[in-house]
Amino acid sequence: MLCPQRTDDHAVAVLVPAGSEVTSRTAAAVLELLLRRQRFRMYQRIELRYLLAVNGRQQSGEILSRLAQRRLGSAVSIEAAVALTALGDPRGLDLLRRTAGARRLRQRSRMRAAVGLARLDPASGRKVLDRLAASGSRPSLRLRAATVLLGVLGSADALARLALDESAPEKQRATAIDLLVHHDDEALRTYLASLATTSITPARVQAAAAVLLPAVEAKTVLIAITTRSTSPEVRVAALVKLDSIDSPAASRLFGTLLRDDRIWRLRRWLLAAGNSEILTGADAKTLAARLGDPEYGILRWVRNVVALAIQRPESVLGPPKV
Repeated sequence: MLCPQRTDDHAVAVLVPAGSEVTSRTAAAVLELLLRRQRFRMYQRIELRYLLAVNGRQQSGEILSRLAQRRLGSAVSIEAAVALTALGDPRGLDLLRRTAGARRLRQRSRMRAAVGLARLDPASGRKVLDRLAASGSRPSLRLRAATVLLGVLGSADALARLALDESAPEKQRATAIDLLVHHDDEALRTYLASLATTSITPARVQAAAAVLLPAVEAKTVLIAITTRSTSPEVRVAALVKLDSIDSPAASRLFGTLLRDDRIWRLRRWLLAAGNSEILTGADAKTLAARLGDPEYGILRWVRNVVALAIQRPESVLGPPKV
């Protein structure tokens, strides 16, 4: 996304070799000639039009305005609106606000406009992002907006509200806690840590919050989740956290999960493939030997994968190695 830092003659100077006597006016004329005679990608054309507008070419500003109003929510419209906003043109600011607030548009488009606002007009950006991060938004949109508020504007309030919202989906709550683990607000970190030891807290949220506890207490909470949760994904989420505290224990418990025949066979194989870093050394060696190296023949490797997938993990891996 275009986020210009300077709006003076130096904007054109970046296109002119150091020490050149070519003036900004001459450079702008050269750019206009290039735009007429050369093909550029649309995003490059927007950037060049921005440089020209910065250096007094009003026609380029009008062209950016037309691009920005071409189709609300399109990538070109948003980039052009960002360029207009950087130029101080209120039409760009208005278009970004309308795009971010349009419920009929795709989430990606709304967030792209909101990020542009946050970078170029923090006050307006914060208002828009606060609305997108409110409890009435779709869970994924709410999380993304709250994440941008923290990453771009340094505000953790929306993420904290999401993490503590008992009505929010546990997956989004857990992700919000993950993003706040290293936040410098000690009171917030302490409050989040308390979620790990509260019995009514969903297991996935407990697992995320557990890393804020002292190591011994965190280990106890995470092991308990891996033994009582009925969701394999939640158990693995707890094991991934446990791996940073007690790697051997996490690998041992992961081996137990892979041999749990109550879980669908293919689901266990997918969990093994997606979390190979917490396999025991013995299980990792067994799978490596059965699969081989794809660099020595991709077709053979694919055949080995298929042959492995139709077998039960416990029959391939054998009993756990103590």
